[in-house]
Amino acid sequence: MLAGLYAASLARGEEPVPVPRSTALGSLVHYITHADPKHFQPANITFDLLEPLEEEVRKKVRDKKERHRMQCERSLAAFDAWWSARMDRTAELRA
Repeated sequence: MLAGLYAASLARGEEPVPVPRSTALGSLVHYITHADPKHFQPANITFDLLEPLEEEVRKKVRDKKERHRMQCERSLAAFDAWWSARMDRTAELRA
């Protein structure tokens, strides 16, 4: 999906806007593109691949499930913002 979106951007002469690192998709892309080739292991998304919460928040929120919920909320918000910006741009091009 992401390759298709990027290919469509390039076909329109635009620079593809990378999916944010804070999203699950962005975290997977980051992992794939930054992993040590000698030790690369295919992976599904895990909380370890997502950007960690700020240290201050991690110290305040001791409950692991709550921290995971916070990571998910942050990830979804970042994806929604990225996707909305893409859709707005696409609508402008069609108008």
